[in-house]
Amino acid sequence: MAKNESNEGRWVDERLASLEPGAEWKPDPERGLSRLHDRRRAARRHTIEWVVAGMAGAAACVALVVTMSPGACARPLGCSAGGSHPAVQTSPGPAPVAPPPPQTPAPVPAAAVAFKQFGLPTAPVLCEIYTDYECPSCAALYRTVVPVLMERYVATGKVRLLHRDFPLPQHPYARLAARYANAAGETGHYEEVVNQIFRTQSTWASDGDLSSQVAQVVSPEAMDKIRELVARDSHLDDTVMADMSMAMRDQIRQTPTLVFVVDGKRQPLPGLPQLEMLETYLDQLVASAGRK
Repeated sequence: MAKNESNEGRWVDERLASLEPGAEWKPDPERGLSRLHDRRRAARRHTIEWVVAGMAGAAACVALVVTMSPGACARPLGCSAGGSHPAVQTSPGPAPVAPPPPQTPAPVPAAAVAFKQFGLPTAPVLCEIYTDYECPSCAALYRTVVPVLMERYVATGKVRLLHRDFPLPQHPYARLAARYANAAGETGHYEEVVNQIFRTQSTWASDGDLSSQVAQVVSPEAMDKIRELVARDSHLDDTVMADMSMAMRDQIRQTPTLVFVVDGKRQPLPGLPQLEMLETYLDQLVASAGRK
């Protein structure tokens, strides 16, 4: 036992002796201070790098949220309805009971339906287009998409097209434009006047002078009748109110919005669609219609 304790004591003495600096070692306070500053600078650098990385990640998240936000007026995605639409607000009183999901288009006066829809009643697909005449994306839709729909799908009996009005509160002349279009429909000039209103949107949207623009595509006699109807006929708003009521049931939030009705089921497609993707989608709808 004594021998083991002696060996352990000698081993401890050797370890302690190895920790003592040699005779040639001399303290160097400047070098020690310099190394301490280097370590502090390295620590600060790592901290800054982490902060910058965190700020970059936050910026990326903000950018993603912005790009995913609903399109505002005059942007490519279309015009957003924003707050509640004045024409679809409920009156004070008990909370209304939510209506069941619609299976058929909302009823509107028969004469109005005649000039606001195009195509065969037997077409397997119904395409309802919600637009605001003052919405730039709606004008783009009527310049680029609607002519293709009319030629390739409506004229061939595949799709029936129904125009629905959804004037937004931020557009002061959208409802007036709808009155001109509906008055033109009463006189048998709906399609050409609708196209003219969208074509000249940038002109009349500044002052509301729709009369001079519509007059360019109809006869003077027809224009006199249109002006009279716009000024005096309160029933021109009937189809607008019916369309806006249907928009509330479809939960429309922006223009343009296309709603496809197949086998009683309604499928909204908001925004300005890419033509090729829309054609692919329509071809699939037409092929699948009636199979169930």
